[in-house]
Amino acid sequence: MYTTTENVRLWEVFQAMKSNEEKAENMDVRTMDNKLIKSTFAVLFPDHDADRVYVSDMKKMIRWYGILKRLDLLNEVESEENQEAEPSK
Repeated sequence: MYTTTENVRLWEVFQAMKSNEEKAENMDVRTMDNKLIKSTFAVLFPDHDADRVYVSDMKKMIRWYGILKRLDLLNEVESEENQEAEPSK
């Protein structure tokens, strides 16, 4: 994803959203106007590049986060990344 500094992986965006989980879980992008989505996403991931990340992208990321959370896949991917980071013996 485009940020104001360097591009980050989508997983890092989800991790940032997870740290502000209450706000991310309670968002229903179908009923929110674009201005509210932009301001809320700025709280969830403040480093995003507002000129290059469109509202449609924000909506997708919020929906995907909700799906991953509901299916309990956020923790699964996190544990896989931790296993990959550990050197094999």
